[in-house]
Amino acid sequence: MAALLGAAVVAFDRDGSMTLLLLAALLHELGHLLCIRLSGGRVEDVRLTVSGADIRYGGGADLLIAAGGPLASLLAAVTAARLGAMRFTGLNLALCLFNLLPVYPLDGGRLLALTLERLLGPDRGERMTKAVSLTSALLLAAAVTIASLRTGALWTLWLASFLLWKQREL
Repeated sequence: MAALLGAAVVAFDRDGSMTLLLLAALLHELGHLLCIRLSGGRVEDVRLTVSGADIRYGGGADLLIAAGGPLASLLAAVTAARLGAMRFTGLNLALCLFNLLPVYPLDGGRLLALTLERLLGPDRGERMTKAVSLTSALLLAAAVTIASLRTGALWTLWLASFLLWKQREL
């Protein structure tokens, strides 16, 4: 998988954007891994997917772990801005903000679920999370579809499809 990804980067990444995005995604996922370790958890499995890393872990502080990726992205953005690397700053900020959307399986959806379950109890929190996540996913899918049709960037439709598909897992 890594060799295929490397070949794609070499073949299609003319301006370095894909390389920077992959680096931003790596830093984001390392933020989650660091928080697992810092909170006393253990990493059981890490799988790379088209949508990021699927990290299985045991123990640890779930809220901190869910927030670890966006926090790492924010820290990377601030550091890059101080170094004058504005494209890397923008990619990290976009990754941070996107992942904070209240849509499962994004970090924001996980943070919402954990918070609502603690505030409202497991059953009510889960129902509220499903409603917010589905509504947010539908709104995001509509916005992405309209933007894709207007700009001709139809490849972004995979994002809307992926997030809507994931709603069935809630």
